[in-house]
Amino acid sequence: MSDAAIVPAPPGTNIHPDSERPITLCLILAAFIATWFAFGVLTSGGKALHNDMTEAYVWGREFQLGYNQHPPFWAWIAGLWFMVFPRTDWPFVLLAVVNSAVGLIGAWRLIGLFARGWLRRAAMLLLLCTPFYTFKSYNFNANSIFLALWPWTYYFFIQSLENRRAAPSALFGMMVGLCLLSKYYTIVLILTCLLASFAHPDWRLYYRSARPRVAVGIAALLFLPHVVWAALSHAPPVEYALGITGLGLPLVIENSFAFLLEITAFHGVVIGIVLLSRRWKRAGAASVPAEDPVRGRFLTLLVFLPVMFTVLFGLVFELKIGGKMTIGIFPLVPLWLLLMLGAVDMRRCFKVAAFVCIATSAGALLAAPGFTMYTFEHPGRDPAYLLPQKELADVATRLWHTETNAPLRLVGGSKFIGNAVAFYSEDHPSAFVLLSFREAPWVTPALLHREGLLAVCLHDDPDCIEIAEHLAEADTKRSVLSLQHEYLGAREAAVPIDVFITPPHGS
Repeated sequence: MSDAAIVPAPPGTNIHPDSERPITLCLILAAFIATWFAFGVLTSGGKALHNDMTEAYVWGREFQLGYNQHPPFWAWIAGLWFMVFPRTDWPFVLLAVVNSAVGLIGAWRLIGLFARGWLRRAAMLLLLCTPFYTFKSYNFNANSIFLALWPWTYYFFIQSLENRRAAPSALFGMMVGLCLLSKYYTIVLILTCLLASFAHPDWRLYYRSARPRVAVGIAALLFLPHVVWAALSHAPPVEYALGITGLGLPLVIENSFAFLLEITAFHGVVIGIVLLSRRWKRAGAASVPAEDPVRGRFLTLLVFLPVMFTVLFGLVFELKIGGKMTIGIFPLVPLWLLLMLGAVDMRRCFKVAAFVCIATSAGALLAAPGFTMYTFEHPGRDPAYLLPQKELADVATRLWHTETNAPLRLVGGSKFIGNAVAFYSEDHPSAFVLLSFREAPWVTPALLHREGLLAVCLHDDPDCIEIAEHLAEADTKRSVLSLQHEYLGAREAAVPIDVFITPPHGS
C-alpha cells in the first residue's frame, strides 16, 4: 500500500474496522498467542501462581455476585475457564495471553475508527512495544482484565456516538456493565467517556437521541444484581476500598509523581520509535495531514483523562496508585503520538516497530530459561518463589487422607498458602479464604462441622494460628511441617507451617 493511504479518518467518518486483510491479522494474533504463551510457560516453572490468580480461582468457582475486595466478573471468567482446563499453571498463562489478545483485537478495531493504512498498522504494532500486553499481563486479576475490556468499551462508545442504530449503544452499555462488574475503578472510564463526548462534533445530536439512555439502561441492568448483593452484604468491596485510603497527602503526592514517571517509562520505547521515525523520514515520503481540531481534542481527552482522573482520585482519597492498576487504559497513546507528530514516516515507523516486536519476542523466548533460573536464585520477597505452595498442597492433602480417610472439601489459612492449596490440591477443595466467614461467605459453621477443615498457617502468622485454634474442635489434630520450595535441584530455605486437621462429622 502506498504512503498516500496514510490519512486519519475525517470527522464523523466510520472506517470499516475490517478493511485490512483478516487472514494477516489472524496469523499475527496466532503468532502473538503462541509466542507469549510459550514465554509465560517457560518463565513460570520455578514458582507458584501469584496470589491474585489463586484468589481469582477460589472466588470464581463459587460464582458469587461479589467478593470481599472486588466485583465478580473477572473471577467468573477464571471459574468458567477452569471448568474446561486442568488446575495447573499453564492454563492461567494461556488465560492471561488470551485476555491480552482480546484487548489487541479491540485496540485494532478502535484505532480503525481514527486511522487506516500504515498509520493504523504502526499505531497497533507500537502497542506491542509497551510491556502492558506482554510482560505485565501474566497476573490475571481485576487490573489486567481491563486490557480486554477498555479498548472494546472505547470502541462501542465511539460507535454509539457516530452510529444512529441502537445496537452500538446497547453494546457500549454492556461493556460498561462488565467493567463495573470487574472493578470500581470503572468510574474513571465512565467519567472519561462522559467528558470526552462533549468534545465530539455529534454530541448534541447524541444526547437528544435515545442512545445514551439505552447504554445507561443496559449498564444499570447488568450492574444491579451486584448492587443488591452489596447492599445486603454491607458492601465489602467499598469497605475494602475505604480501608486502603488515607495514606497521607505527602506520600500520595510522591506516589503520584512516581506513577507518572512509571507510565512514561512504559511508553519509552514507543516514544523513541516515533521520534526516530520522524527524524529518519525519507525524502518524498507522505506525512499524515493535520488532524481535525475537534476530533483531535476528542482523541486527546480519551488518552489523557483516565490518567488525570486516576491521579485526582489518588490525591482526593489519599490512595496509592501505580502502573499495575492502569495497564489497560492506554490503547490510544501510540496513535495520539503519531498524529501529534504528523511528520512521522508511517511506513518506516511500522517497519521499526515490527522489528522491535519480533526482536523482543525472539529475545524473550531465548532468554526465558535463564530468566527463570535468575529469578529463582534472586527471588527477592516474592512469595511465589519463596514459599513451598505446591509442595504444601501435596503433603497436606496426603496428611488429610491419612488422618481422615475422606476427601478434602474445605481448606483455608494464611495469605498465599491457603488459596494455593485449594488450587493445587488433587481433591479440588473449596477455599475458606483467610479462615474468615466474611471473606468466604459460602462457608458456614454448619458446613465446617459437616465437611471438616484443613487449616494451613505460616508459623510466623499468629493471627491465622489464633483463628485456626478458635475453629478447632475436640478431635482436631495439629502438626508442624517444615517444607522447602525446590526447582531444578535448587532449594529455598525451609518454611515451618502449622497444619490443623478437623475431620468431617457428617450431617
